[in-house]
Amino acid sequence: MKDLFFARQWDLTISEMKPVSQRVSVFIQSTRSVYIIKQKQSIEGILAETKLAEHLSGNLPVPLPIKTVHGDYFAEWKGELYCLYPYLDGQTLSAQKSLQSPGLFGQTFAKFHKKTRRFQNGQSSDFYETVYGWAAKTILAKDPSLSKAFFNLEPLLKKASHLPKQLIHRDAHPSNFLFTDSELTGILDLELAEENIRIFDLCYFCTSILYGVYADESLRNEWLAFPGKLLHHYEQENPLQQSELEFIWVVLLGVQALFMADFLSNDSLYECNKDMFLWILEHKEEILAGVREISRV
Repeated sequence: MKDLFFARQWDLTISEMKPVSQRVSVFIQSTRSVYIIKQKQSIEGILAETKLAEHLSGNLPVPLPIKTVHGDYFAEWKGELYCLYPYLDGQTLSAQKSLQSPGLFGQTFAKFHKKTRRFQNGQSSDFYETVYGWAAKTILAKDPSLSKAFFNLEPLLKKASHLPKQLIHRDAHPSNFLFTDSELTGILDLELAEENIRIFDLCYFCTSILYGVYADESLRNEWLAFPGKLLHHYEQENPLQQSELEFIWVVLLGVQALFMADFLSNDSLYECNKDMFLWILEHKEEILAGVREISRV
């Protein structure tokens, strides 16, 4: 019944439907055309995402929602909202492969930020308030052993919240970027895009890579140079300010705190991310040495 509803909304003849996750499915039409259908959170979010995708299209490979037969960008089924997108060719890179490809991602983030620099979608967050108004408070209520670390970090995070802001992707992990033969073919999941400090995307991506390689001590140590390499390639396309380079370590810790708070209800994931937080905290000099060496801080 649900498949038939979608078929009518977008005038499709669906021959196969493959669930990818709880909120995402792949539709294959009888002509072998392929689409992605995603469950969405709100009409406002859909419209903001669509506006951004329209702004980026023509310059960057982003999926534009397909209008229904009624001219809408979404369809509603039993109170739930859905959008249909064209399927983009390409593959995501593993954490290890991403670790070895700072140039691909540095240039991708730089191009994305250049295109979104003056774009506004009405969504914004204060980095300090998100970390200390929510994440740290939530974490310390369960794990007071981190009180000293968060106490020492707070004044630095407050200063970091004044770094240059603009519209960022906000969900910049490797699975949201598609490549074919080292060519960018897709930037996915724009629904969380918001105005925030610019280097949030870079630090979020770095911590995502660290999570993927953390169990391997050799790769974990190799990661220490990765933020600097990523910044180096980013700056070739879109220069950063001196203050942004100096606060990379601080923002890495702030972003890692957000992951810890997200996983607070899962003990194993929380402990892993806590261990990463403490590891980043302990390796300040190595991380900043890589930034200074490659970015000439």
